[in-house]
Amino acid sequence: FEDIKQALKMTDVLSNKLGFDRAHREDYQDEIDKMMVEEGFGPHLSSNNFQTDPPLHTTRRALVDQAFTAKRVEGMEARIAEITNEVLLQFIDRGSADFVKEFAIPIPMIIIAEQLGLSEVRMEEFRRWSDAAVGPFGRGLSREQAIDCARDIMAMHKFLAAEIEMRREMRTDDLISGLVYAQLDDGTSLNMAELLSCCVALLAA
Repeated sequence: FEDIKQALKMTDVLSNKLGFDRAHREDYQDEIDKMMVEEGFGPHLSSNNFQTDPPLHTTRRALVDQAFTAKRVEGMEARIAEITNEVLLQFIDRGSADFVKEFAIPIPMIIIAEQLGLSEVRMEEFRRWSDAAVGPFGRGLSREQAIDCARDIMAMHKFLAAEIEMRREMRTDDLISGLVYAQLDDGTSLNMAELLSCCVALLAA
């Protein structure tokens, strides 16, 4: 633990700028990046999210912390218990269940979607998009699989961008709104790429 803690602080030596993405870049990635740029929602790079070094990481973290208030986290407990009971009731009389598929996956997805202020009606899409968002990190995807993931990621970006714009027009009491309106004393706020990255990361978490 102490070694890892020390390593995390050595951003001058063990930097995210060392090029992990480039070192593992597939031959077809240029084609996918071009496709995503033409669609207006890409490429989906780790440099757009929180795999960054201080001081940029520190700034982004400070903005996200504004959305994750202690009051919001404390207020989740009762609803989590309620959702858990609702999910259990769907299979408890059966006496058995596919625990991952029927319990471990739905509960966090429902909770996260609710916290973001997203409708559960699109839960199957959220699951497919989430799988696509983490798919490339496993490496070994074929060109066709990678393109399919990119198309799902673009669909997720378009959906989330529309949700973000809705919050800009009218503030709501959810995490997306909290992220949109987070602002530091110097006026710094999250841009669209950073907002999308946050929402994708939360939805895929």
